Amino acid sequence: RVPVDQFGGDVDQVEWSANSDSLVFSASEGLDQRAIYIVPRSGGRARLVHRFASDQNFSGLGVSPDFRWVAFIAPAADGRFQVFRVPVEGGAPTQVTFDPSDKTQPAVSRDGATIAFTVFTYQMQFWMIEP
Repeated sequence: RVPVDQFGGDVDQVEWSANSDSLVFSASEGLDQRAIYIVPRSGGRARLVHRFASDQNFSGLGVSPDFRWVAFIAPAADGRFQVFRVPVEGGAPTQVTFDPSDKTQPAVSRDGATIAFTVFTYQMQFWMIEP
């Protein structure tokens, strides 16, 4: 159990940091509002990494092995769900995929060189990219 102080969102995905001293989690904060947070393993106040609008729930996230960035799914300017990554310390996200398909469930390889994800077309397909 990891107590998170003063947090009112609904957590839906949790990943360990590389050295297991922190947890990265995504949460729903209301209608079409999502956020990524970090909290120490011992608990305490969660630190906001990035907040964004999305109506896709349970889209997953992936943490780089060096704990420098988090991959997540969000709508791009064209409305398609694309893979983005954002620095763990916060800042502007970078769009990683651009093709006309919807994505979900990003996973980062152990060396951090590749992000795998599922294309959301009601067909089972796995894709990998080098960020």
